[in-house]
Amino acid sequence: MADAYGRFAEVYDDLMSDAPYEEWVSITEGVLSRKEGSTKDVIDLGCGTGEITLQLAKKGFTMTGVDLSEAMLTIAQQKATKARQSIQWVAQDITAINLEESHDLAISYCDVVNYLGTSEQIQSFFARVYELLRPGGTFIFDSHSISYVDEFLVGETFGFVSDETSYIWFCEEGEKPHQVVHDLTFFLKENHHYTRVDEQHVQQTHPIESYRDWLVRAGFSVEEIFGDFDYTREADETEQDRLFFVCHK
Repeated sequence: MADAYGRFAEVYDDLMSDAPYEEWVSITEGVLSRKEGSTKDVIDLGCGTGEITLQLAKKGFTMTGVDLSEAMLTIAQQKATKARQSIQWVAQDITAINLEESHDLAISYCDVVNYLGTSEQIQSFFARVYELLRPGGTFIFDSHSISYVDEFLVGETFGFVSDETSYIWFCEEGEKPHQVVHDLTFFLKENHHYTRVDEQHVQQTHPIESYRDWLVRAGFSVEEIFGDFDYTREADETEQDRLFFVCHK
């Protein structure tokens, strides 16, 4: 699994160049503004190349970024060094994470939960997050909606071309309901030639009520579920693309 993101890490920021990172940061600040008490220590689970982690660090939070891919974390550290931000980076599996430190807030954005292939993995993840938080701590994560996977992603093709990197990305229906298989072929410029790399990634989403049930089993109270970066939009898995869950320990 860790190796699956080795070369992919080199093109990840190109693939995510249009991602609304500022909106994830805004959602985080908005949720915290309505919460009693202060929030200082934040852990970003499945942080990738650290873009959201870094933006929150710049806003004064004490950040820890966790990812399974050491290649992703290497890029994240380079960004933090360039921005003169001190961030702790941890290479661990988020479904089995074991840290001594407790945190006020845990976040897991950019559909990280959809990369956890089974309900058992998701429940293990939620249980580990619960243990990472201080009493009264908050957990915010997002997930693709069922309609987004079934009606938009499946059958879609994406592409990108530049002098340094090019890719083509096919989204195909998976073997399980609400599952999508991402087949990626990308070309990386190395000296005077291009190296072809083929990778496959699988994402799986679940009904809102399944997530709610697993969160409650882990010990969380589910305070809010909303859609598409808008607190005022009650979650609707048939109409919205991205669902947000706000939970408290």
